[in-house]
Amino acid sequence: MKNIILLIVILSGFLNCFAQNEKSLLWEISGNGLENPSYLYGTIHFICPDDFNMDESIKLAFEEVEQLYLEIDFDDQAMLAEMQSLMIMQNGKSVSDFLSHEESEKLDQFFKSNIGAGLAQLGTIKPFALMSLMIRPLIGCEPKSFDLEFAEMAGKNQIEILGLETAAYQLSLFDSIPYNLQYEMLVELVENKDDGIKEFDEMVKAYKEKDLDALANMMDDSEWDYNGYEDLLIYNRNKNWIPLIEKAVQEMPTFIAVGSGHLPEEEGLIILLREAGYNVKPVL
Repeated sequence: MKNIILLIVILSGFLNCFAQNEKSLLWEISGNGLENPSYLYGTIHFICPDDFNMDESIKLAFEEVEQLYLEIDFDDQAMLAEMQSLMIMQNGKSVSDFLSHEESEKLDQFFKSNIGAGLAQLGTIKPFALMSLMIRPLIGCEPKSFDLEFAEMAGKNQIEILGLETAAYQLSLFDSIPYNLQYEMLVELVENKDDGIKEFDEMVKAYKEKDLDALANMMDDSEWDYNGYEDLLIYNRNKNWIPLIEKAVQEMPTFIAVGSGHLPEEEGLIILLREAGYNVKPVL
């Protein structure tokens, strides 16, 4: 369930260049009338424990804030319960309605071999949820999550956790992408899993190097990404989040943690916040 939850990225040329040259995952938000800074952090939703690292700068920044914003609110139990029904195909549909018999067999064998259940049990689960079940066998570990780590830190510090959007909205985005395209992507990943593992390792390397632009380029070039749907999944959401982020940081010092793909590029949160009048600088 945690993995599924977690599945669920134009200023002047000078500012574009600045964002590309400064390698950081943690960014300080100040100016525009703020009495105290807030912080923006780019997460990676899945990473092996051996690669997981919480820099001291992150811990220090977290001690300065009074609330945490994640993409969705992990404290909302009713929302999490609602997700159970949202993960199931409607109108009796299943994977067999979108793939050939041969393609379905490949997925069935993968799931039987790796998690002990095949499409007879999993065939009515939506493809984005099936993707989350593939993560652990593909990367070879029980992944850790920065999102969950931040939620635990917020609990210890007794600060409120809030969401930039609801889980229902987040999951509805995947319903806007043709299911056959999503299922076919899963088949391609099974057929080329060694390439997929290599790509994931390269992404983790770029993440550990705090290279947001390299991560953005990898997502653009990935064979297993939702290419063509960047506006839906990244840029439109960024624009929706800006008013919420502005309201939050004006009210109190806030730590905002979202997928790192939402930070770079012209329509990324860093430049959008600068356009809104804030100073956004890397914490190195």
